[in-house]
Amino acid sequence: MRTSGRRRNAPATIEQAPALLACEMSNPEICEQLVISEATTKTHVARILQKLDLRDRVQTVIYAYETGLVAPGSPHCCQQTMEP
Repeated sequence: MRTSGRRRNAPATIEQAPALLACEMSNPEICEQLVISEATTKTHVARILQKLDLRDRVQTVIYAYETGLVAPGSPHCCQQTMEP
C-alpha cells in the first residue's frame, strides 16, 4: 500500500532547497539530501528561481543570506539547515 510519493524520514525537506543552493551544493548533492531524483531537483531549482524572480544560483545565494536562510561566517551552514 502506497501512502505517498515521498520517502519517510527524509533528511531534508524541499523548503530547505534554497538554503542548499546557498551552500553551493550541486544537483546530485541536493538529490542526496532531499532523497529525490536529479530530474526532480532540476524542476525544484527552476521553480525556486522562477518564484523568487531570481536569474541564477548566485542570486539564490544572495537571497538566502539577505533573508537569513543561512548565516554569514557559518562554516557549517548546510549542517545547521539540515537539523530538525
